[in-house]
Amino acid sequence: MGTAVARPPVPARKGGTAMTTGIRALTICQPFAELIVADANTLPPGESPKRVENRVWPAAFRGDILIHAGKSTAWFDRQEWDREQYPVPMGAIVGIATLADCIYIDRIRRCERAVVERFPWITTHEHAEGPYCFVLEHVRRFVNPIPYRGALGFFYVPSSEIAGAKVVEAAS
Repeated sequence: MGTAVARPPVPARKGGTAMTTGIRALTICQPFAELIVADANTLPPGESPKRVENRVWPAAFRGDILIHAGKSTAWFDRQEWDREQYPVPMGAIVGIATLADCIYIDRIRRCERAVVERFPWITTHEHAEGPYCFVLEHVRRFVNPIPYRGALGFFYVPSSEIAGAKVVEAAS
């Protein structure tokens, strides 16, 4: 059920100053971070797992990223989400996922063969809105969220912050 995250240290840079080790992280507003890391069987009725994160800028790298749940509650007003029945962590690293691809929305809308062959579900995925769609795979939820301050764009978290964190595979 729970396995430890074992990742080799990645040289990291932030703001021109080198950190010794780290892993990229991305802050995502709730309830969307929850939709990414939650098991499909634990989501509120009518909600489905989110396997696409939308940004206005592309991501040039592929690999593991930490999913950080932001502190803002602004998106709850736009989503029908019962926070009392389905509480979600805020201001914490809640999981890890593999950034498998970054696809411009027009490629999805045109049903480009290379995109549809690799991700046949993406043309009907309710969260593929773009303009850049970060496709997430191999999503794992942390058993215990790790309180951490987020940032805009990708930011680095020292590997020591997540060392020994237990994860559970999210069911799609």
